[in-house]
Amino acid sequence: MINRVKEIAKYVTTGWRRTLLTIVMVLVSLLVIARIIIGNWELFTSQEWTFEPIWIGYALLFFLLDFGLSLYAWHLLVSKYGGFNNFKINTKISLQSNLARRIPGSFWYVASRAVMYEELGITKRTTSMLSALEMIFFIVSGGLVSLVTIPFWFSRHDSSQITNQVLWLAILLPIGLLLVHPKVFQALWKRITREEPFIEPKLSDTSIWLGMYLGTWLLGGLVLYSLIRVFTELPAGELVMVIGIWSLAGTISLVGFITISVFGLRELSLVLLLSTILPLPLALIIAVAVRLLWLSGELLSALLSFRL
Repeated sequence: MINRVKEIAKYVTTGWRRTLLTIVMVLVSLLVIARIIIGNWELFTSQEWTFEPIWIGYALLFFLLDFGLSLYAWHLLVSKYGGFNNFKINTKISLQSNLARRIPGSFWYVASRAVMYEELGITKRTTSMLSALEMIFFIVSGGLVSLVTIPFWFSRHDSSQITNQVLWLAILLPIGLLLVHPKVFQALWKRITREEPFIEPKLSDTSIWLGMYLGTWLLGGLVLYSLIRVFTELPAGELVMVIGIWSLAGTISLVGFITISVFGLRELSLVLLLSTILPLPLALIIAVAVRLLWLSGELLSALLSFRL
């Protein structure tokens, strides 16, 4: 069954079918964006808020920095452990495979990467292992940011709503840190891919990557704070908590297995967590704005990648 699915994935992501699939995913993304806007139009028009357009510029700036940092981190992973040091092509593959995130389940996202890299001589196992490593770095770094910012939440708000998530993060974080330790990672790599890593992992490498993925969460939190400031005033003292909200909601979505209705698990978590500092209607609007920004960014960057 698994082999059959792999054959289908390879078939639909090679030749002219890749272009057709990209067009289909672009159309799906546009439909999702339109559905979000139409479905929440009454919510948009029924609220009264202050509008500060300058913060849109800040949100876009932080988004581009966040997006670029995650792309560069992926390039370094492929360069170090896949032996393919071409930033242009790594970026192109990463941008185009992002469209597969719209398909339920993470398999298609990883499979699309694996098929494209296989054409460059990198085995599917290696690409899958690198994708898993990227996910681990995201989860571990997101967990770290969440845990570090938790005291700022407790000092101001009731912690009962997030206690369970914090406990799970506290349990999963040591496991994640263990998995990215060079010796453990090397042993897992050999066992899963049945080959040696292109370069022997070092603690300095994993520390740099962990720092880079920490940076993506911090930048994402700045995006969220900027979007909030577009619609309402929020003291700068709340920035640390907003960063924590972003990292916790994102980390929950990464370890989640379901998506509900138009909103993903990240958006639902954002609404819940933002409602502790914002009115619920405004929290919904911010969650929708976040989803629109990321969908639009992934869509436009995928289209631009065909010119690389």
